[in-house]
Amino acid sequence: MAQAAPADLAAYGFVLRGQQFIFRYTRQDNREAQTLYERALARDQDYARASAALSRTLNIDWRYSWAKDAEHALDTALSYAQKAVELDPTDARGFGELGFVHLYRKEHDAAIGAYRRALALNPNDADLLSDYADALAHSGDNETAIESLQQAMRLNPYFPDQYLWHLGGAYYNLKHYEAVIETLTKMNNPTEGQRMLAASYAQMGKMELARDMAARHREAHPNFSLERWTKVQPDRLEEDTQHFVEGLKKAGF
Repeated sequence: MAQAAPADLAAYGFVLRGQQFIFRYTRQDNREAQTLYERALARDQDYARASAALSRTLNIDWRYSWAKDAEHALDTALSYAQKAVELDPTDARGFGELGFVHLYRKEHDAAIGAYRRALALNPNDADLLSDYADALAHSGDNETAIESLQQAMRLNPYFPDQYLWHLGGAYYNLKHYEAVIETLTKMNNPTEGQRMLAASYAQMGKMELARDMAARHREAHPNFSLERWTKVQPDRLEEDTQHFVEGLKKAGF
């Protein structure tokens, strides 16, 4: 089914511009994307894709402790995702963002259900497939996650770093640390892979590399808190969270 076209072409332009910033995972880039999506909604308050996209920026704000109103950022993200699917139930991305926010609320069944609904609407959306795979990995289904990520990479051979980061997470859960390192060292901007790289090096006993990676990450994210990240990890299985936290502690976080 075709998604509803935006009533305002300027609103569409703001969303397209926002997409250039959303995968960079810096406070400034996330704020830039958020501003563009807000401008899109100011032009067309019924534009579902803008509402869905704004949901993601709020989710990222919550995850990295960038939100001014951290306590309510995830609730607000859920509201925007729900609004998106109400406004346009034919747009897969709305259901994708609903899956994303359910995942970080640790509502795993709802997350998987929303992603499956999204992929039924658009099975060839590689970004959606990558996010779905990440939700699978956080739900303990790492083998299916790896297969889905490999499919996403075939669909989009010019994939963003996020696909590699998601793939590294599934390999880490399986304790395939060499595969984690081989995967994450392919990232164009390794910043978001540094936590997992540090943990993997530490689990392999390569402590100098682990500590170096941890130091680089602290430079990129000076407000990083292990206690906070332990709570943020959206794992269904407590042992997956503890396995990651153990690696990070060994690395010096």
